[in-house]
Amino acid sequence: MLDGRLEGRSEQVNGQNDAARNDPSRTMLGEVQEQWLYDGLRSSRAQWKLLGNQTMLGHLNEVTAAGASTNNWMDQWDGYPPARQRLYDVLKGDAVNPKVNNVVVCTGDWHNSFIMDLPEDPATTYAEGSGSLAVEYVTPSITSGFFGVSDLAPHSPHIKHHNDSAHGYQLLDITPQRVIGEEWQVDTVDAVSGVQTLAIAFETASGGNRLLPHTTGPTADKDNAPAPAPTG
Repeated sequence: MLDGRLEGRSEQVNGQNDAARNDPSRTMLGEVQEQWLYDGLRSSRAQWKLLGNQTMLGHLNEVTAAGASTNNWMDQWDGYPPARQRLYDVLKGDAVNPKVNNVVVCTGDWHNSFIMDLPEDPATTYAEGSGSLAVEYVTPSITSGFFGVSDLAPHSPHIKHHNDSAHGYQLLDITPQRVIGEEWQVDTVDAVSGVQTLAIAFETASGGNRLLPHTTGPTADKDNAPAPAPTG
């Protein structure tokens, strides 16, 4: 679990063209937490590494009315490119440290949902899943209002799903062989309701580090599952 709000975070820049945005001394996590994260990823013997994260890690480029690419979200990792690249360098590995596979980033606080591959640069290091280092699930809003986001597709091939109009939650079903991520959407948050719909699902195979559509329906309920959290 990461703290990208308080612990060592550099002040946000004023926009994508602010020269300070690419200053390598700026950090999302602070030096101590960064090193703790890198050491943990490199030393973990877990089959899957789930990273709890507060602001979107992946790139989010929008298209203006004039057709230009723009990025307006300096509060998230897009506002800290060198810090994000340091994390991606850990995932890639180097001459001393092996590549870190099977990382699933679980993100909140966006008021929209996104499901995406995580390449270094969607425009230059990514093609149909090739070049993805990990995957990210940004959960939908439970009750909060939605942010408007412009057209994404021409500049965001790594984003496989975006929802800015339905509340709900995401569910991960994990086995040693794969992670299936499901997005469930509810019909209303204005009244008690038992209506929910599986909107979309993706699967990541062990060692694949990329998303593929999962089309065989919802995952099965678990035997002896714990009781749901209280609702009162």
